[in-house]
Amino acid sequence: MIPKNPRAADRQYVIGEVYTLDVREDRSGPSHRQYFAAINDAWANLPDNLLQRFPSPEHLRAFSLIRAGYANSRQIVCANKTEARRVAAFVRPMNTYALVTVTDGVVTVYEAKSQSYRAMPKGELPCGD
Repeated sequence: MIPKNPRAADRQYVIGEVYTLDVREDRSGPSHRQYFAAINDAWANLPDNLLQRFPSPEHLRAFSLIRAGYANSRQIVCANKTEARRVAAFVRPMNTYALVTVTDGVVTVYEAKSQSYRAMPKGELPCGD
C-alpha cells in the first residue's frame, strides 16, 4: 500500500500494525448517466394516464426504487383506520416522492434511498454498475 497522502497516513496508521484493506470501486460516470437517461426515456414513453401519477422522471425513479426495495420506511400506528387516513393525508405532501400506504390503523411511509455516489457504494447500486 502506498498512501496518497503520507502525512495523513502517519496520523491515522501505526508502523507494524496490521490493517485490512477493502477495495472500493466508484461507479463510472458513463454508467451513471446511462442509468438516468434510461429513467428519462421510460418517463417520456409513459402513457398519458400515468403522467399524473408520475409528473417527472424523478417521481418515476423514486417510485421504482421504493418498489425494488431500495427504500427506507417508517410506520405510524394510529388508533383506527380513519385516523390513519387523516395522518396519511397530512404526511403525503411532506415528500411528493414518498409512497404512503394505509393498512388498517398503520401508516407506512417509504422514501427512496439516495443514489448519490457517497450514499450508495458500487455493490449496492440498482443500476447494475
